[in-house]
Amino acid sequence: MKLTLVLIAGLLLLASGCNRTNQPAIQADLSTKVTDGAIIEAVEVRGHIAQSIDTMRNGLRSGPGVRISLPVIRSDIQFLYSLGFEEVRVEDFPGVRMGRVVVFRVKEKAVPSQKATP
Repeated sequence: MKLTLVLIAGLLLLASGCNRTNQPAIQADLSTKVTDGAIIEAVEVRGHIAQSIDTMRNGLRSGPGVRISLPVIRSDIQFLYSLGFEEVRVEDFPGVRMGRVVVFRVKEKAVPSQKATP
């Protein structure tokens, strides 16, 4: 009975590990890249992007008028990775008014080119 429970637990752990994607580590120290607690003036997504910017913005939790929160920024980065980006970086800059502009820089995964057959 005990062996059966151990085997079942092992299979469950193995199955749950198979569903994970190989996402690169999220920027280790976001506090050096963004100003925690500052008011967001604007959010931008930059990079060569084939996807709809509106789709990305609608999925981001950070937005104008709210304070920068490191846990929310981490969640936004994970969201962008879930869309299939290979690399996601974040930083902020002073805005035109008194807030900060949060910039997510994304890089799409390279699509292998198919050679034409003669």
